[in-house]
Formats: sequence, structure tokens, C-alpha cells
Amino acid sequence: MKTKYTLTLAVLLTVGLMFGFKPANALISVGSKMPDIVVHTTKGATLNLGTQHGYVVLLDFWATWCPPCRMETPHLQELYKKYGKDKVKVIGVSMGEGKETPEKFAQENKLTYIIGYTSQKEASEIANKIQFEGIPTTLIIDKHGIIRYADSGFGEGLQNKFDKTISEYLRKK
Repeated sequence: MKTKYTLTLAVLLTVGLMFGFKPANALISVGSKMPDIVVHTTKGATLNLGTQHGYVVLLDFWATWCPPCRMETPHLQELYKKYGKDKVKVIGVSMGEGKETPEKFAQENKLTYIIGYTSQKEASEIANKIQFEGIPTTLIIDKHGIIRYADSGFGEGLQNKFDKTISEYLRKK
């Protein structure tokens, strides 16, 4: 049952990414407030993604089985090292894999930014709530909780786009 549920979630996220499906009522559009979404971190904390005010936040929804997600993590780590944790939070939320899988992946790949995780049920609820296109989905949220960048997928040049957007919103009050 668990394997079937994971496979179904993976297929839905992948198909959504491939066909660029984004419903008109999606909550993660640029200019909207980041909704309250609570996740757990691999360090044992509870984190509300909608209340990280005072920080520029790079938020990445991902999974360890997703090749573009795996390619993206070293770039996220570089951004975390560049900006530190005082003004920028880099948060990767593993979708539907529980705690152990992303925790092990983070340890093996020396990821030191915040790693959140969800159960399969929580991942489904988040996907229904914010209706993103697929994974990886990366959001950059300003100091006031407003989404300033939202995109799915990962490829050449996106790290520079992330860097430029973070720098821009760090300068703004």
C-alpha cells in the first residue's frame, strides 16, 4: 500500500511538471503571501513555512528519487554557504518520504541547510493546498512572507537566477 501511494504521488508530481499544469486557484503565485504550511525538520523542530518573516527564504519542495532535485541540492548548499543563516533561510522540504530518507541523503551529501520532511499524507495535503506544478519547485519569499519567485524544475542558469533574486530582496526593507 505504501509503495503504491508513493508511486501514485511520484507519477502525479512528474506528470504535473511535464505538462505544466497549474490550476487557476494555485496559492503559490508570485506576489501572493506564502500560506501557512507546517513541516518537521530532520533536526526535530517544527517549522511553519508561512511565518519565516524577517528572512529571505529559498524554499525547495523536492524528493530524493527525483534526478533534477538531486542535481539542485549542491547549488542550494552553495547558496546557503554564501548567505549564511542570519538573513537567508534555505529550506528543502522532502515530499512524502518521511524523515529517514531525506535525513540520510542530507548526511551523505553534506547538506547543512534546513531539511524538512513530510509523510505521504502530508505531501498530498500540501500538493492539494498549494497546487504546484511538480518537483523540484523552488520559491523565494521576501522578508514579509510574499512569494517573489516561483518555478518548477531545475536546469542551467537557475542558480544564478536564485542568487540574483535573493540579493535583490535582501536589499529591500
